[in-house]
Amino acid sequence: MAQIEPIKKILVAYDGSEPAVKAVIHAARLAKLCNAKLYIIHVVPLPEDYISLYEHEFASKAILEGQKLLERCKELVKPFNVDAEYILEKGDPARKIVETAEKLEVDYVVIGHRGMGKWERLILGSVCEKVVRSCTRPVIVVR
Repeated sequence: MAQIEPIKKILVAYDGSEPAVKAVIHAARLAKLCNAKLYIIHVVPLPEDYISLYEHEFASKAILEGQKLLERCKELVKPFNVDAEYILEKGDPARKIVETAEKLEVDYVVIGHRGMGKWERLILGSVCEKVVRSCTRPVIVVR
């Protein structure tokens, strides 16, 4: 019989949406139950190769908004009293979530399901769908 490994690290994606709030709460509960470290990532959808000297007002505002989102997220996690680390990245959200999961060697990735119409999904694809397809770590999708 295979031995069950303990859950030590959980990565959850947070964009401020209602599905992301549910995902954070689910991940925080799981982290509390397993005494695992919780990593919360927010990815600002900006090109990674922005040179800070040339970042225009939009990019600066987007990064500031990302920092504010993570600050608000701290309030969601606080009642669970878990060891949490907050990560702000910029780039393609799905790719950054997967890269971070691999780099941190997390046991699970938790992501909220965002309901999109079939045309939006066809044209854009969803971050959730891309993460599920490309991540080698187990992914929990929260509705």
